[in-house]
Amino acid sequence: MSNFGPKRIAYRRLTQTEFDDIAAKHERLYQGKRDGARADFAYCDLTGLDLSYRSLNHADFSGAILAEANLEEARLHAAEFFCADLRRANLRRAKLVGADLRGACLRGADLTKSNLSKADLREGATAARGPGGRLHLLRFDLGPSQLPAVFFREDRLTRLHTGRAFSVYADLTGAILRNARLFEANLKDARLDGADFSHADMTGVELSGARLSGTVLTGVILDRVIMEQVDLSEAMRDILTGQPLKTFRETAMERLQDHQLWAGSQGREGAPADFAKTDLRPLRQLTNARLSALIAPGANFFGMDLRGAELQGANLAGADLRCTNLHGADLRGAQLSDARLDRADLRHANLAPLQLESKQLVPTNLMGATLCYADLRGACLAQAKAEDADLSYANLIDADVTDTVFHQSIFTGAQISHTAYRQADADGAKGVTLLAS
Repeated sequence: MSNFGPKRIAYRRLTQTEFDDIAAKHERLYQGKRDGARADFAYCDLTGLDLSYRSLNHADFSGAILAEANLEEARLHAAEFFCADLRRANLRRAKLVGADLRGACLRGADLTKSNLSKADLREGATAARGPGGRLHLLRFDLGPSQLPAVFFREDRLTRLHTGRAFSVYADLTGAILRNARLFEANLKDARLDGADFSHADMTGVELSGARLSGTVLTGVILDRVIMEQVDLSEAMRDILTGQPLKTFRETAMERLQDHQLWAGSQGREGAPADFAKTDLRPLRQLTNARLSALIAPGANFFGMDLRGAELQGANLAGADLRCTNLHGADLRGAQLSDARLDRADLRHANLAPLQLESKQLVPTNLMGATLCYADLRGACLAQAKAEDADLSYANLIDADVTDTVFHQSIFTGAQISHTAYRQADADGAKGVTLLAS
């Protein structure tokens, strides 16, 4: 094998005590006190550790693993997170002004109200320089909960200038950046699919070449944003999607009142409502509403409050229910095939079969639905049809999945117990890692 073949790097796992000692020395250094030293966490495994409220400006986290770590309100000005793993990390109100996040993985991270002004989130790559000055690849020894891919690195250059190299893009897929400040941040070519930038300040942000499929950009300040070669067709914006409510002859509330009367009288009074491909966001909330058998395929319910809503037998196929509050909702027998339920609150929701007067059972249909990061704690999914569904990072603790069909579904990072999983029919399911019962 060539001397310039793949090298492997082993991470150094730090305990909370070890981290605290290093952080304390770093803080002493910046306070001008004795025995201070700059914090160097490069290629350290800090998975799940508590870094909250620490002052770690200019600290080095290059290539470090910080998956599910708590960095809430940490001061991280100009800190280096080059190709670091920050998946599902808590970065709420963190100060990341001027931070180097090139090639970092921030999938599912919570950056609510964080400050990323002038942060660099371009692509990153790394290699080591061997004898003769040639660059060769570095490989990391990774466990199942660590970095998902091999990173190619390049000694702090933006690109690796060799014919066979490729770079790792900053990945904020599914990240939460609500009310975040990203003034003049560089997100060139970043992966932002499904990220939530609601009400963020993105003044002067570089977004050229960024992937924005399903990205939420409602209430966002986009002054002086550079958006060359950016497709916003699938991004959620303030402009209405589909059929606006004002196109109906009667008001939406009148339609809903007629529907509730129809549902409550078993069809003797009122009339069923048809909101197919309608943008219902202006209604904002329909808590405890009687919406049984609602016709709303392809409708937009994004971010609405539907707590306790009665949606038995509703047709919500292909509907956008991302970030919707469905806590305690009755969804028995609902048609939710291909629906988007990313980050939906489905705690204690009822998705069991609907029993008709003929005693026939109509199972809830979740085939092809996306439930990434959805909260399903205590929900009942018994006998639901959820083939080819995406439950990545969903929380299924205490959920009833008795006889639920999960054929070919994705469970990457999902929280589900061994006992519950055994009660489901999950032939061909992918990415399953079970919790102890």
